[in-house]
Amino acid sequence: MSRSGAADTSLFPDGVLPDGYTQLPLSSPTTGAEAQLFDAGAGPRLFTGAEIYDLAGNLLHVVDLAALGLRGSPAGSPLRGVWMFGNTFAAEDGDTSTVVVYTIP
Repeated sequence: MSRSGAADTSLFPDGVLPDGYTQLPLSSPTTGAEAQLFDAGAGPRLFTGAEIYDLAGNLLHVVDLAALGLRGSPAGSPLRGVWMFGNTFAAEDGDTSTVVVYTIP
């Protein structure tokens, strides 16, 4: 869903009916100590929801939550992120349940 759309005052004086986007297929998000194995063409990698590791356990990338406008998940639990395809990932903002889709170069 978008943050913009058509005015809809049927429930609230300042209500907005958001524009919908094409649905994106997502796999189950990583949670807790789980990791998602993916291959975007550079060999298998592990995605924990906020970090990417190679299969030897070397840290390759850390997702910058602040740059994405995310605050993490409630109660300090790990970021609920998911690999979608290629270098494209998605994460859920723990405070607003907004899904943010992003790429990692």
